[in-house]
Amino acid sequence: MELSLLQTLIPRLRERLPTHAFTIVSERVVAYSARHEEVGGLEIHDDGDELTIFYGAITHAHFDDVEDVVAELTELFEDRIVLWAGPIGDGSYHISLKDKGTAGRKRFLWSGPLGDG
Repeated sequence: MELSLLQTLIPRLRERLPTHAFTIVSERVVAYSARHEEVGGLEIHDDGDELTIFYGAITHAHFDDVEDVVAELTELFEDRIVLWAGPIGDGSYHISLKDKGTAGRKRFLWSGPLGDG
């Protein structure tokens, strides 16, 4: 029997991110507690053919590769992913990239608010 994406992901998370404890919510969801209340917790959902990361109530992203999820979480937990939300739209980008139109929107790192935008 083939393992689900989440069943494949869980041992990789334990191996690559051992200092970041997660909770297995169900056979389809794992969750990380919030580091900062304004960011909120993180959930990873196994949608069968892809994994969806929900970054609190800020944004979400879709992945079809377990290693891409591990890489994303590594960057996020090291405050290298900017999460942003505004009245119309939301998203994320790597902090090393030029800000692409998020001025005036709320921006966050995993550790908390980034500033006014």
